[in-house]
Amino acid sequence: GVAERVPYREPGSRERHEYRLTAAGWDLRPVILAMLEWGDAHRAGPDGPPVQMEHRDCGAPVHVELRCADGHVIDPATRLRSVASPAALAAAR
Repeated sequence: GVAERVPYREPGSRERHEYRLTAAGWDLRPVILAMLEWGDAHRAGPDGPPVQMEHRDCGAPVHVELRCADGHVIDPATRLRSVASPAALAAAR
C-alpha cells in the first residue's frame, strides 16, 4: 500500500490513528506534485492556485520536470519513445 495506519496517543487522550506514507507512497510524490502542477496550470482560478509547494530550505517554488539518465531536461514538447527493457527482452526469450 501507499499508506499505513499507525496508532498514537496524546497525553491524557485516547489512542488515535494517523496515516503515514510507506516507501511506495513516498515514491508517488513526483506523481502527486505533477498532478498538482497540472491543476495549477489548467484549473486554477483568476487569482492563481490555492496552494504552492516550496523548497523548505530556500523557499523557492517546486516544479516537476523530466530528465533523462544523462541529466538532460526534457521539454514537454519533446517526443519520447518507448523501447523494450532488458527484463522484457529476457522474458521474450
